[in-house]
Amino acid sequence: MTAGGKQYLFVYGTLRGDVPNNRNHLLHNVATYHRPGKVRGSLYDLGSYPGLVSETHSRRWVQGEIYLLKNSQLALDILDEYEGCAPHQAQPHEYSRELIRVHCKPRGTLHCWVYCYRLQRGRTKIMSGDYGKYLLAKR
Repeated sequence: MTAGGKQYLFVYGTLRGDVPNNRNHLLHNVATYHRPGKVRGSLYDLGSYPGLVSETHSRRWVQGEIYLLKNSQLALDILDEYEGCAPHQAQPHEYSRELIRVHCKPRGTLHCWVYCYRLQRGRTKIMSGDYGKYLLAKR
């Protein structure tokens, strides 16, 4: 989240800029691309979008992108709405926004906001941990 007072977001699915049919336009006014990153955990195909389950001690990695938030509160309000976890939206929320340590190149980590999947409905694991590659392979 913060590095010198800055807040960051890690995206791994439909908000990634390199994913076909992405929704990355939601980030254009509120964030700027920072660098690639990865987190420990498992990625699941939930139909038309993926879900990340954070697993701190996992050997599996989920690939994604890190964005620097320009206006943190506005960005998080927009993204909470998009991810279905805004306070006014019906419970249970499918996702929760959490601060997670994200590994980035060349070396280092950043604490970033990440939307983590919370429910247990039917899930197909994406073994590569890379949603973009997974979608291309499905075509």
